[in-house]
Amino acid sequence: MNIVTQGIQKAEGATIAGLTGLGKSILAGEFGVNSLLETLNVLHFTLENTAEQTAQRYDSRLSEIEYDTIKLYKFNKAEMDQFTSTFKGLLTSYKNDVVVKEIVGEETDIIAVDNTIENLKLDGFNIDFLIIDSCDIMKATKNFSDWRLDRTSIYWDFKFYCKAKRLPGLTTTQLIRSVKGRLGTVEDLAEAYDKARILDLVYIASQTKEDFKSNLITFSLDKNRDGPGGISIKLFKDSAKMKFIEIK
Repeated sequence: MNIVTQGIQKAEGATIAGLTGLGKSILAGEFGVNSLLETLNVLHFTLENTAEQTAQRYDSRLSEIEYDTIKLYKFNKAEMDQFTSTFKGLLTSYKNDVVVKEIVGEETDIIAVDNTIENLKLDGFNIDFLIIDSCDIMKATKNFSDWRLDRTSIYWDFKFYCKAKRLPGLTTTQLIRSVKGRLGTVEDLAEAYDKARILDLVYIASQTKEDFKSNLITFSLDKNRDGPGGISIKLFKDSAKMKFIEIK
């Protein structure tokens, strides 16, 4: 999968775009998990799911225990031993961590995000990778009469914040509904021109009618401001364990 992601560099803003239900939040979590395993501190803001749901998705992905088992706390002995062993190993191997923060979109702008980051710094937690799921439902720092300008300004805020703080940042966004059943491109982003112009990297998660039957998606890097784009791979969506598996 690394050949597609190309790595989100410091000061770059990226998005994963897809239709509702395709797994954008799970994909964002994959970036978070891999950043954690690369010894980075991750801050993951969740605006739609609860903090508990998002944290449990990380737990499922890291432990290979099914999400519903963790959510409902229905472990058998083998699963509990596996879960305990996984996190003991992580605690002894890594000094970094993932912090999940639940925020309310209509009350949260990039200033509130920065306040959270600065407070975490005071507590000794320095952020290496920022995930916001999703900027689409955040509040703009300025008021515009035009809804499109209002939404666009949020992405400028996100982009400039990543640049000012020298942080790699990832968000999620919607594709237009007409992309259902076919492969998408940056032209299929909601407010496509604005987001594609602002962001440094645009990942597209889309699915043909045929792939839908096999629970496969095509994951592509459709725009890369500072490197090659137009690269794609096939992924199998394992919703039970909150992960995607690359199909070779």
